[in-house]
Amino acid sequence: MNNMICPHLPDDCVIEILEHIYIETANLYPKTLHNCILINKRWSKLAVPLLWRYPWQWRGRFRASSVFWTAIIRTIVSCLPKEVKSILFLYPPSQPRPMFDYVTYCQHISDTVIASIIDGLLFGIDESIVIKASIAVFNRELWKFFLSKCSSIKLLELPCISISKYPGAIKCLESLTELECWTFKSPSLFKELALICHNIQYLCISCDEDNCGLAALITSQKRLVEVTCISMNGSICVEIGQALAAQVHLETLNIQNSLSFSSAVFNSFVKLSELNITLDGDTHYDLNPLKSVTLPNLQNLYIMCNDDYPPLDIYAGLIERTQGKLKKVEIVSSHYLQKTECFSLFIKAISRSCLELKVVSIYYTEEVVVELLNLIRTCECLEEITISGRKLGGEHDKAPLVKPVFDILLNYGSQKLQKLTLLDEWNYSQEEVKEFLESWKDPM
Repeated sequence: MNNMICPHLPDDCVIEILEHIYIETANLYPKTLHNCILINKRWSKLAVPLLWRYPWQWRGRFRASSVFWTAIIRTIVSCLPKEVKSILFLYPPSQPRPMFDYVTYCQHISDTVIASIIDGLLFGIDESIVIKASIAVFNRELWKFFLSKCSSIKLLELPCISISKYPGAIKCLESLTELECWTFKSPSLFKELALICHNIQYLCISCDEDNCGLAALITSQKRLVEVTCISMNGSICVEIGQALAAQVHLETLNIQNSLSFSSAVFNSFVKLSELNITLDGDTHYDLNPLKSVTLPNLQNLYIMCNDDYPPLDIYAGLIERTQGKLKKVEIVSSHYLQKTECFSLFIKAISRSCLELKVVSIYYTEEVVVELLNLIRTCECLEEITISGRKLGGEHDKAPLVKPVFDILLNYGSQKLQKLTLLDEWNYSQEEVKEFLESWKDPM
């Protein structure tokens, strides 16, 4: 059947099919695209460029398998020019010419990738050779090779060496859309990149100190869409923050461990539609800047705070200062303790300000049953709700009864509500759960 159908499909049609397979199956069924290579030579020719876009990833994660690196390094060495092999003292056994110029299709390069290739090349090699061709030489020559061969780099992890002057660097980096970087690196490296790259859309920063070079790079971008900032020491990065504040198209902001920026910077993100904050209880952080933050177009809010007393009052204020466009509110804490009055304040804020809400997670005690009722009656678009049960006074008190919650959902929940998740402490019987599920399945 393959021989009858495949040859008659135009190339652009086959490529569209392969693109769909690549996008839809990369994480769950990563071998699907590999199987397409076996259909025939033509499909193989069209599939290989997709497989080599991000060859170092498997199911969305960086590959660590020694078997993989042994195989791919062999392929990369076969693509190296003779002069590079000579510089690196690489004299592999005679190999057939590769069927494809594989490295040309690669769109992702990083220090981690280069280091993994070097480790594989030097494994089991006599130390005298390593002395002749130092690690620095390997690093330089491999970066030069990839930048000269890759037609278009989309994802770059900024190295500690200057790469902008290497042959082919300008051409392949002009189309860069995603950058991962660390602020401890020299400002000059960022400034060099700022002269080449103006279309970065996704920026991931390990942000533990300010960096004027990174600020210059951010300023030179036409349309940043998503920024991730990871900070372990709580430093406020003024210059980086000011540069981000000028990025009026920013849609998604991901903050990990510390806010890194002042409330004035957050307030500049008037088009921000998604805010994700992940705070580690072992890292110093200060959420007070959020008390004066207004994000009028926010649609998705996710906060994970591993603290004994997550500041639900601060979150409630942040929610109330939106313009009613929130569709998803998820507040997560792995700790148990909390003040009941904060539960009430938080649920009331959602009821008043989130009429378009579709997904929500809340904390519940028997003292906030009225607030839960108002939430379910008010948020008519609600599709998913997660409720974390909390004991009223502490660890030795009884868990809240689940029956009042079931009654509210059955009597006042809309037909759109399709998913319920109950977490933590609850007082229930099997019969109550059975009756609820039967009624939920066949609503009146």
